Amino acid sequence: FLSAVREKRLSRVKELIFQEPGLIAAVDRHTEMTGALHIACVAGDEPMVQFLLRQAEKARLRPSRNTSLREPLHEAAACGDLRTALALIDHRHFTLDARDSMGLTALHLACQHA
Repeated sequence: FLSAVREKRLSRVKELIFQEPGLIAAVDRHTEMTGALHIACVAGDEPMVQFLLRQAEKARLRPSRNTSLREPLHEAAACGDLRTALALIDHRHFTLDARDSMGLTALHLACQHA
């Protein structure tokens, strides 16, 4: 599932999620416990992010954090991806003032990128 997210194979991701909805909570134990939304945000894959957000809402998942304490919004902000960041904000899939392990918020990361 996570490899399909990395490879930007949205149709395969949809197929897998519809077969096993619990995959939405999967994390990669080899890369900082990174979840699917983190991966899609780093890739700037807005269609994937939109789909994953809808699935996260259905599953009532809260924003996940990787081992660096970053939420998906941190990743989108660090990459300077406004469309993906706005999608996360529109879906309210972030924790206000969440700080990563360096004490940085998504706003700090966005400003560093600018």
